[in-house]
Amino acid sequence: MADWLYGDWAARAGEPESWPPAPKHPQWARLHNNPQYNGWVRWLREEFDAVEPADAVIRARVAATFKEAVRLERAFFDSAMAAG
Repeated sequence: MADWLYGDWAARAGEPESWPPAPKHPQWARLHNNPQYNGWVRWLREEFDAVEPADAVIRARVAATFKEAVRLERAFFDSAMAAG
């Protein structure tokens, strides 16, 4: 659920003065940290929670898949930020 990751990143991005100078970065942070977006992410999380598998093995597989997706998404953004 990349939307949750984006919102988390934007919420922790700090004050605008500390953001990278490229104009796209402040726009990206504002896009992913506002009441409407946060409400969307909250709704998505509730939807995912509503269909959580009861079986522990399946739940562990879903959690592992999510963890790998988070790792890849983070690596993508870390790489983009390092490239400037």
